[in-house]
Amino acid sequence: MPSELLKACYDEENPSTLYIKGVQFFYSLDLYEEGLSLMKRAADAGYERAVYTHAITQAIFEGEGKCQCANLVQRQCHCLKHIDVTKDDNLCNRCFWIKELGLFLRDFEPISLLRDTRKW
Repeated sequence: MPSELLKACYDEENPSTLYIKGVQFFYSLDLYEEGLSLMKRAADAGYERAVYTHAITQAIFEGEGKCQCANLVQRQCHCLKHIDVTKDDNLCNRCFWIKELGLFLRDFEPISLLRDTRKW
């Protein structure tokens, strides 16, 4: 039943549902154009979390080049997680915002594990 509710909310263009689907498309399913478009629609509708996420996502992924000042590798050992969430004075703006966005989206991960929004 919950997926029926989410599908109905998406069909009605509910901003939070557009946001959920957009973030999942962009970050979990690697559907970048579709995900960014859904986040933009949610941001244009005034959904505050989408405004922030869309702006930061654009700054990171549509910005200039890549840099080598941060380790963007997934850690196998959770005891080293503090390294990935610590912000350092030596980070460039791009790497700082990558870490900031990762911290912002860490609460979003459970929904991505439960539902595949490609079906609705």
